[in-house]
Amino acid sequence: MRALKVSTLGLAVALLGACSSGTDQHDARRADPTSAAAADSSSHKSVFDPVTRTPLDRARGVQGTIDASAERTRTSAERQERGDD
Repeated sequence: MRALKVSTLGLAVALLGACSSGTDQHDARRADPTSAAAADSSSHKSVFDPVTRTPLDRARGVQGTIDASAERTRTSAERQERGDD
């Protein structure tokens, strides 16, 4: 049982170590502030941005169409209930 706990802890430490970038951003800023600023501005971009941007924009357009259709249906039903037609 003890070996299982030790091996689980070792595996967790190994995975965390493998996922680290290996460089400290604070040290990079001290070395060259201009390159660190460029790295900070591009840090929120991901590989998936070009792939997901178009479908997300398309989804927003579809949602706008659905909202407009729902509003037309709602106003039409309200007019019929009041007998305005």
